[in-house]
Amino acid sequence: IDTGTGMSVYDSGKVASTTSSHTLPAGTLTNNKQFQWRVKTWDNSDTEGAWSDYATFYTSAKPSVTITNLTEGQTIITSFLTVQWSMSDPESEGQSAYQIKLTDMSDTVLYDTGKVIDSVSRSRTLGYELKNNTDYKVKISVWDGKDVKSEEQVISIHVSFTPPAEPNVTTTRNNASITINIEHPTPVDPQPTVVYSDIFRRKQGEFKWIRIGTGVQNS
Repeated sequence: IDTGTGMSVYDSGKVASTTSSHTLPAGTLTNNKQFQWRVKTWDNSDTEGAWSDYATFYTSAKPSVTITNLTEGQTIITSFLTVQWSMSDPESEGQSAYQIKLTDMSDTVLYDTGKVIDSVSRSRTLGYELKNNTDYKVKISVWDGKDVKSEEQVISIHVSFTPPAEPNVTTTRNNASITINIEHPTPVDPQPTVVYSDIFRRKQGEFKWIRIGTGVQNS
């Protein structure tokens, strides 16, 4: 039943079947409408049961998502990736959530944001360090205001960059503090010029690095 008009749009009639599912013919329903449905059954003695209560659902066309800062086969020259996107919806529903995945070329998931409830963001820097000379797939989906999910857009990228020369680092202990000195060698083409350094630490025997300084200049 179309709840807007109160008119019946489909009636299967009595169907001889032991299954508990039914597929409506294509074109029965139209998008952007609310419908109610109910069902009754007959037992194996052909005794008719009562109608169920009405259940309600809403039909909506899928939104679409487009990655705007990457193209298929693009070469990425950094080790961290930012994904930017736009979304559109046939019924002018805004974004309610998004999900970004990074996989290898065999579709093994390396990084997954999960479903992020966010109606504003159209950009995300992935928390995964890309390996040099490696191919990846970037996958993104969005949900509209009615929680309808888009088809997943997939773009393949190639990572290729020249890392900077390894810095020379020395430390000096001063009672309760440590002075860290960083000297960057003069780059040799095609090595890039270093702009700044970040400093990380970890306890001996542990695996997790903790960033303790960022934007540290040479010397």
